[in-house]
Amino acid sequence: MNEAPVRRIVTGHDPDGRAIIQEDGPAPRVRRIGGEHGPLFFEVWNTRETPAAIDFDSGEPAEDGIQLAPPRGGTRIRVLDIPPEDPSVAAISPEVATAHFAEVGAAGASSHSGLARGMHSCTAPRPSTTASFSKAR
Repeated sequence: MNEAPVRRIVTGHDPDGRAIIQEDGPAPRVRRIGGEHGPLFFEVWNTRETPAAIDFDSGEPAEDGIQLAPPRGGTRIRVLDIPPEDPSVAAISPEVATAHFAEVGAAGASSHSGLARGMHSCTAPRPSTTASFSKAR
């Protein structure tokens, strides 16, 4: 897995309105979740509201740890480096999978059945199809 830092460049404007680079360096928060074979989260940026305040003084809101979902009304920009599945992943118990999801504030998202063992569960609306057909005359 590539643990090289993800480069983050934050641009802005100086007091005269000219474009400037405010920051140029690695993503400020990096964390591996789920042990040595788990994904590596590179947190690039987050906002707390939409539309986000973008001005010389606003900066990025402070945040501790890693949260899977963005804040209500906000955004989360990240790079997620997911390694190839290690054989040890098949042996993870439902309790351990739930604990790994809890590390990112999403303990209730863990699924431990079907084809996506250990992955988060998603629900998508099923399309409603109602059609009637008649024989061609």
